Amino acid sequence: MRPVWFALPLLFALSACDNTDTPSPVEPVSTPSPQDATEVREGLAGIWRPQGENPLHALVLENDGQLYLVGDQGHRGVRWEKQDDGTLILNYLNTRDDEPLNQDPFTVTLENPSLTLTGEGPFAGEYRRDASGVGTLEGQVVLPGDAEVPDTSVLVLTLRDQSAPATSPLVQRLTRLVAEDGKAPFRLYYNGDKIDDSHRYVLDARVILDGAVQFTTTAPHRVLEDADATTTLSLHPATAEPPFADTYWKLIQIGDEQTPPPQDQNTQAHLVFHGETQQVKGSTGCNSLSAGYQNDDGRLTLDPLATTKRACSGPNQAQAFTDALARTQRFEIQGQRLTLYGDGEQALAILKAEYLF
Repeated sequence: MRPVWFALPLLFALSACDNTDTPSPVEPVSTPSPQDATEVREGLAGIWRPQGENPLHALVLENDGQLYLVGDQGHRGVRWEKQDDGTLILNYLNTRDDEPLNQDPFTVTLENPSLTLTGEGPFAGEYRRDASGVGTLEGQVVLPGDAEVPDTSVLVLTLRDQSAPATSPLVQRLTRLVAEDGKAPFRLYYNGDKIDDSHRYVLDARVILDGAVQFTTTAPHRVLEDADATTTLSLHPATAEPPFADTYWKLIQIGDEQTPPPQDQNTQAHLVFHGETQQVKGSTGCNSLSAGYQNDDGRLTLDPLATTKRACSGPNQAQAFTDALARTQRFEIQGQRLTLYGDGEQALAILKAEYLF
């Protein structure tokens, strides 16, 4: 049986990712196998949908031994292996247990397209080979050219719904980072039944070593718009101040008032200053906004804002945010915070680089 030490870096990384009060759906993986599990095949490898009531959306067994638990927020797949006597071993993390690393043996009855796992544990039961409703997202992360990445580094990929009021990720996956020439491929599986075509979905990445973020994306990358597109995420040192342009800035304060979390149909208030087009785009927390801008070494000029006209509900700072932007004349970046000022020393608004929350 494969020793359990291979999962230890993932356990350390979980402490840097999880909210201990509300566990996020994190599934550890490693470098994707060349063959996608959605492809039809014989044997155990593939996508298996549980029959009957089950919090698990799909059990994914890839050819290289990677185990994915799609839609299960309490368990996070690590690896699977079939022993010489035919026993199937599932290695997974239980986020709600004092001993999180589990190895459950199952007796396998395989009659394609049906699979029965007999044994103890949450994954015993009947399954059917079925890839419908399971989406995949593939791509690569690119490290800085001079980056030194130890073997114990862990890549964290997070898929979010920016249009939803909740900030919890749709999928968050951990993988032992294996890079070649500064590039590492990845694959995510997600519950396609939960995707709303009218929503905006983004993906971000971090590299964690001994519980600390070493590299990160400076802004989430929009995904799920083109089914055939391959996603490339560029990573930057997390210790450096994020650049003004092309960073996702989340609003955290207007004047002396803290920004409330989004509720009802509201979204996260934020700004992204796109360097190539000299356009700022974002959200007031209620409506989308856009405008041209000019940055002259910290002096910031914003053109008149264009916003959508959706009615706002619940606590929000939409009007106060647009008023602050209309008065903005300069900015400062200190650490991971962007502060907007008018003609005085009083901060109009404070925003924080999104990738660190």
